[in-house]
Amino acid sequence: AAVHVGMGFRSLEIDRCEGPNGIPDRGDGVDALSQRFLRSAAGPNGYAGLAKRLIELRRQLGGLKALVFVPSRTRCDLLSGSLSRFLQGRVPVRVHAHHGSLDKLYRENTEHALSENDEAVAVATSTLEVGIDIGDVGLVVLDGPPGSVSSLLQRVGRGNRRSNTVFVVPVVRNDVEAATLASLLRSAIAGELDECPDTAHYSVAM
Repeated sequence: AAVHVGMGFRSLEIDRCEGPNGIPDRGDGVDALSQRFLRSAAGPNGYAGLAKRLIELRRQLGGLKALVFVPSRTRCDLLSGSLSRFLQGRVPVRVHAHHGSLDKLYRENTEHALSENDEAVAVATSTLEVGIDIGDVGLVVLDGPPGSVSSLLQRVGRGNRRSNTVFVVPVVRNDVEAATLASLLRSAIAGELDECPDTAHYSVAM
């Protein structure tokens, strides 16, 4: 599906929606697209499914350069720690964190890893949505729905900036998050932008 990102159009490829049928029709009742998303859970092993999927995608893509967007600093610390523990010893890929409460030098190290290393995973709040050079990121993970279509476009627009295809892995915790994220993705694909400015600031939510 084509989405408008910045000054042009790019192809959006959603994980587990590949193949000739692509993104499913909405259907009646529960949106069929929301049923394709990965699920996470509370607790130390809540992101095991995402970690396993990243390992699979690393094999398919020939490497792993991923940017994982989360709705809060607390979720950023939780997810970066969980992914680091799971990936350690399985694949030679380091996991980094990036949010406003972290030391400036730590954030700069994360930015350097994304822009210079062949492989890296960075978990971030909206601090990496715009304005910072992070090189060519192979895929974007959306852990929960962002606050608006505009924010979603900013996030997916960080992926594969040197090509015309953005690969997105949606992750949700519950049916409400799944329905919201599916609606935002469909709006982005249809070119339906927000009617009012985004007033949610998830990077400072706790």
